[in-house]
Amino acid sequence: MRIEDTWEFQTARLKKLLAERAPGKIITFDEEHTATVRFRIVEPVLGTELVPARGEWLPSELADRKTDDELWKFVQHLSAGKL
Repeated sequence: MRIEDTWEFQTARLKKLLAERAPGKIITFDEEHTATVRFRIVEPVLGTELVPARGEWLPSELADRKTDDELWKFVQHLSAGKL
């Protein structure tokens, strides 16, 4: 298994992307099920959910989005234009 295919690597990657491209937003992960990555993103001031935890992705599926730009476009798609 490649390091990129791990839950830890992909959650760290998502945290970094959010800090860089949407500062102030909060990302949380379902840490009880680390076989898949399930996350939500909220706007903390208003409590608005920008990306609801409605899907689960294998870490390798996120790793297949090779560049950070590709992964960010995926996250933007999940937010339905809110990010």
